[in-house]
Amino acid sequence: MTVGNPYLITGAPQTLRVFAALAAAGAFDAAPTELHVVGGDHATLFLEYTRGAANGAVNMQIEFSPYSVDATAPVVSWFPMSIWSPGATVVNVTTQSLLEPELVEFGSTVATRQGSLFDILIPAYVARIRVACAEIGIVGTPGSCSLTLIVSPDTEGA
Repeated sequence: MTVGNPYLITGAPQTLRVFAALAAAGAFDAAPTELHVVGGDHATLFLEYTRGAANGAVNMQIEFSPYSVDATAPVVSWFPMSIWSPGATVVNVTTQSLLEPELVEFGSTVATRQGSLFDILIPAYVARIRVACAEIGIVGTPGSCSLTLIVSPDTEGA
């Protein structure tokens, strides 16, 4: 018997960040909105950004949590999206690959409000997602942005 997740809203746009100015001095959002994604397979993130000055850009830190609520310290509750790069393979030598946290940067090409989207694979056993944003282009003149997420259900493992 398949039991649906009462927290997962699929196919409907969910607001991760309302359209508002980014923090000054390039600081990330202090308390990004969290959404439950248990039972989700992937999601589409829609970004709207208006730069505060020429060469404005926004950084997004996508984080996942395996917990439905924050765990008690010293357990880490949030894990950043990561990028993995395989090392060079050499005979008789252990290969060292690189695994680092990943930030996603969007640089505006116009002075008006601009949109972009991309797909996010929701890793197995993830309960929540959040995305913190920061101005990284011209930090003294932060732009404004919003984020909307649409989650697709896991039709393979349900």
